[in-house]
Amino acid sequence: MEFEENQFDASQKSFLDNKFLARGIFAGTSDFFKLRKMSSCIADKTMLISHFLKSSNEVSAILYPRRFGKSTNLDMIKSFVELDYRACFNDIDSKNSINSIYFLGGKLKTQENKMIYLQKMKIANEMSLVNDYLGKYPVIYLDFKICDGNNFEHILDSTKTLIKTEFSRHDYLENSDKISEADKLKFKTYLYAPESDLKRVDLIPSFLFLSKLLFLHWKKGVMVFIDEYDHPIFLEKSSQTC
Repeated sequence: MEFEENQFDASQKSFLDNKFLARGIFAGTSDFFKLRKMSSCIADKTMLISHFLKSSNEVSAILYPRRFGKSTNLDMIKSFVELDYRACFNDIDSKNSINSIYFLGGKLKTQENKMIYLQKMKIANEMSLVNDYLGKYPVIYLDFKICDGNNFEHILDSTKTLIKTEFSRHDYLENSDKISEADKLKFKTYLYAPESDLKRVDLIPSFLFLSKLLFLHWKKGVMVFIDEYDHPIFLEKSSQTC
C-alpha cells in the first residue's frame, strides 16, 4: 500500500486528516503520473529505474513477462529522466519540481483543486541517481500501439501521425538559438507539413534527425523509449492473412 499511518510525522498526519483526497485503486492506464495521482495503491517498482540507469547496455529490451506492466514501467523510467522542456528551455539544471514530487514525495494539487500527499518511492534513497538523472535528459517517446489500419498504407499513415506528435512535443526547438536555420526549416516540415506530404523517405531518418536537434539544443545524450515496437508488424501480417 502507498500509505501507512506510521510512516508520517505529526504535521504530515494532520495534513492527511484535513486535506487528503480519498482515492481508490485506479486502473486502465499506463500513465505513471496519472497512477500516482489517482490510485491509493501502487506497486513501487522504481528500483527498476536504478537497474536501467546503472546498466552498461546501450540498448535494453524488456520483452517478458506478459502483464508485468511493461508499458507502465517504461513510462515510469521516461517520467523520471525527462526534462520539463518549457520550464528548463535553456537551463538543464533547473529544478524540476513536478518530477520530484512524484518520486521524492510531497504535496500535490489535483485538477479538482484538492491536495494529496505522495509518499516518497524507493528510488528516493538513490540520491546519486536522483541528482544525476531526475528531470535531466531530453527524451523521444514512441508508443506504436496507436498505429492502426487494415493495410500497409493505413498503417503508414498512422505512423506519420505518431512521428508528427513526437515532433510537436519538442516544438520549442524551432526557437532554439543552437540549431542552424537549415535544420529549423527541415524541422518545421515535420512539424507543420500535412501528413500526406511526408513521404516514406522522410520517415526513415525522422527520429535520428530529431535526436540530433535535441542533442544540439540540450548538449546532452538523448534517451529513446519505444513501446509496442512490434505492433505495426503484427498489423501488417494480419492484413496479409485477411
